[in-house]
Amino acid sequence: MTNVELLNKEYQNITDNIAKYNEALKKNDLKALQEADVALDTAEKEYKARKRRIDYDNFKASASPMLAIITKFTYSYVGHQDVKDENGIVVERVLDPTPRVAHHDLRAFCRDAGLSTER
Repeated sequence: MTNVELLNKEYQNITDNIAKYNEALKKNDLKALQEADVALDTAEKEYKARKRRIDYDNFKASASPMLAIITKFTYSYVGHQDVKDENGIVVERVLDPTPRVAHHDLRAFCRDAGLSTER
């Protein structure tokens, strides 16, 4: 599978786990709720890592990897948000409509690309 196909699969995993969480919430099933929450957290971390990997691969393939990462600087990824009632109680979990943004770690990229991190 390509990175994009894997990214799509991880996105689907996030939406599936949100659905499982909401179903467990409606049934008031604490065990299933906790399992879905852990699975969702894992799925979101895998998605974020895949987005970073795609960028790293693109940077390494460019003529100037350091310039590429410094120019791009950030990447976006998806996450969830909780919908709460007037009492502050979570009534539903949804895909966050606003993409989250993270900064690329220059040192981690240099290690990944085999570039020097010495001063």
